[in-house]
Amino acid sequence: MSEFVLTEYSIEDSDEEFQYDDVVVSDDDVSVNNNLDGLLKSIKNKEQPMDAVPSEPVATITRSPEVIDDFIRNYLIKIKLFKTLDTFQTEWYELKEKGKIGAEDIMVVPNIYQRNQELDDLVKSLKEELAEMKLVSETARATWDTLRKERDLHKMHHKRVVQEKNALLQNLKRLKQQYATYEPTIRALEEKRLKDMRDKTALRMDRDKLAVKVSALEVEARTKETTAAVGHGRASPQVAASTSASAIPKPKRSAKPTAAPSGVPPRSGGAGRSANAKTSRSATATSNVQPNDSPLPDVLPTPTPQDGDDEPNVMSWGSNQSFKGHKMAITSLSMHPTKSFVATSSDDHTWRLWTLPSGEQAMVGIGHQEYVTSVAFHPRGVHVATGSGDNTVCLWDILSVSVSCKFTDHTLPVWRVVCHGSGDFIASASRDCTARLFDINSQRCRQTFRSQHPRPVLYAEFHPFLPVLATANVESVISLWDMRKQGAATTLRHSRATVAVNSLTFNRDGSMFASSGADGVVRLWDMRSSGLRSEIPAPDCGAALSAQFDTTGNLIATCYESGVVRIYKVSDLSVAKQLESATSRDRAVNALVWDHGSRSLIGGAADGTFRMYS
Repeated sequence: MSEFVLTEYSIEDSDEEFQYDDVVVSDDDVSVNNNLDGLLKSIKNKEQPMDAVPSEPVATITRSPEVIDDFIRNYLIKIKLFKTLDTFQTEWYELKEKGKIGAEDIMVVPNIYQRNQELDDLVKSLKEELAEMKLVSETARATWDTLRKERDLHKMHHKRVVQEKNALLQNLKRLKQQYATYEPTIRALEEKRLKDMRDKTALRMDRDKLAVKVSALEVEARTKETTAAVGHGRASPQVAASTSASAIPKPKRSAKPTAAPSGVPPRSGGAGRSANAKTSRSATATSNVQPNDSPLPDVLPTPTPQDGDDEPNVMSWGSNQSFKGHKMAITSLSMHPTKSFVATSSDDHTWRLWTLPSGEQAMVGIGHQEYVTSVAFHPRGVHVATGSGDNTVCLWDILSVSVSCKFTDHTLPVWRVVCHGSGDFIASASRDCTARLFDINSQRCRQTFRSQHPRPVLYAEFHPFLPVLATANVESVISLWDMRKQGAATTLRHSRATVAVNSLTFNRDGSMFASSGADGVVRLWDMRSSGLRSEIPAPDCGAALSAQFDTTGNLIATCYESGVVRIYKVSDLSVAKQLESATSRDRAVNALVWDHGSRSLIGGAADGTFRMYS
């Protein structure tokens, strides 16, 4: 094993013990140093600043001169003589290897040839571009020709359209002039048609009256013949007595004639009015009775069942005939007492009379200044009562289509009018919170019915044979007024809630009446006990707008705000038939009325049509 020894040495850096030798500088070295300083200064002056951006190198192409063999090769390649090029290269390299082609033979092609070649290439490229431009110009010319032809075609078509327009304008002016001459003729023909329809209706009524008179005369003649036969002993007294009792009509009571308005038939008393009733009416008459006033209504004869009053088989009903009646919504319907006529009232300020089942218009009544809310036939069938938004109640003569008398006592729109069975009175319900009883003969208001808490009255309806007027207002209150006294006989509530009562209707014998409300419920009331008998629950169809009993009193038809029309059985309140399904409010049925014998049901709709269900 070897050993190592470390020895420490210290070196001091001092210049005191170091000796410098003198250096001799010659003149040549000084001149060299001076020249070096000047060179450095010149270099420094030429240096650029540090922040200067060096310029990008520009690529340059240097074209070397082209030798003769390369020129020939390029020429042959350009003209695509590849076989000739192969032959040339073979012979060229063969001769060059043999030394037959020296350096003096491989010469540089002069610039003039190169320039000619370049010019030749330029000419060819320009020719190609020229051919392409010719193609483009030809296409543009063809397009221009097409556009020019289309322009000429459209210009010609425009001229033809202008000529046709001018011809149409001239024809239109000529037709307007012709229409101006036709319009008076059309109006005259329309008036003549309406007059003919009125005459036709009047003739029908006169024919029916004459038929009744002829029947009476025939009965009277047969009675006289029977009496004469009994006098001569040709018939038994029992047969003669029975024939006379059944054939001779009951005598009418004698009454002092009173002045009636123009066109209104005179008042005729019924056999059911006794002398005691007449005395009672006189006793209950008010102190301001005038000579022309009619006796206040008393008990009328109870209607007797007639032939054809069997309950209709509504389950077999399926047809639904619709007739265009008015320009606006129909508000009310009324059937003629004996004929197949239905009267309609509408928001278009008119009332109209239609024949059934054809739906042909018989006449139109124009005269109200506002919407007509209600229409009702007079019991004798020759007059029509109407109520309107112009606050008036009018009685129209059907034969002349003129107003026989007008009542202006109401201060706000009239919602409902109804004629009494005696033919002497009209009742009205108004928004001015009153119901009024008008006397047709004296042409004045005889009574005003106003409740303790006045609210707008929406509906009024006479009892079929009792002197009772039923009214309904917007707060569910139903009032039964005794027309012979100042005061309500009974007050009922259709609902505990504050809902409007839209309609009231009595059955034929007057033992029951129904009320339909905005809550959708139809309630049946007992007339004798003045209590609720039963109710038809709301079928989620909106407000019940109208309810009407049929002639038998076994069915009740109801229409709802949603457009649903249903017929219910009064016995168990089940749905006997649904005639209309839910529809839009502008097509819903607003009013209903049964025809004679309940053979069909007529509904007036919000779209101006009336529909016949049978």
